[in-house]
Amino acid sequence: MFDNSNFGGVLNGAKAPSFTTKGKFYCLVSITTYHWNNGLGKKPGTLGLTALNPQDSVGPYPATGSAGQGGAPNVNWTVNAPKGAPVVLFGTYSCNDSDHASWAQNQQSGGTGFCIVYATSAVKTGAAAKTTPAKKKAAPASGKAKKSGKLSIKAAPDTGKSPLAVTFALSSPKVVQWRVDFGDGQRTGG
Repeated sequence: MFDNSNFGGVLNGAKAPSFTTKGKFYCLVSITTYHWNNGLGKKPGTLGLTALNPQDSVGPYPATGSAGQGGAPNVNWTVNAPKGAPVVLFGTYSCNDSDHASWAQNQQSGGTGFCIVYATSAVKTGAAAKTTPAKKKAAPASGKAKKSGKLSIKAAPDTGKSPLAVTFALSSPKVVQWRVDFGDGQRTGG
């Protein structure tokens, strides 16, 4: 949905970047920011999205860190959307990072911190126009079929070396629409 990162050299001391959903509804998947901090990284703090309308703000949530170039620790900070009800995005937001001093930015980003917001399209359903995510979860990691009503999806194999060729088996007595989100920007559906 939003990505202002680039491959240029970076400095610390970022300001928050902003983005808009352009009149569409989305469900948050994750937020990632970048803290190169001269190759030292930084202990993860919190991330969120600040909305123009304060009650529509998201988070902040505690971030987890992962290594970057050359094994630099805690360079990437990530939060995943909380489990349960979808976190719906609609409107204008700015990325909220608890440590602007170590947040990476450069001239190409206009001095704004590198921020990536992953989201999936949401659809309006029901009389109350409640928003729900457009995707359905695939089979659990065990490879056993997960049943939701009368729909069953099974993935085989469910483990192995990357790249892994996986076959999905779908069974349902009714016609259904489905989509598998692999979490890496690649999707398949039928």
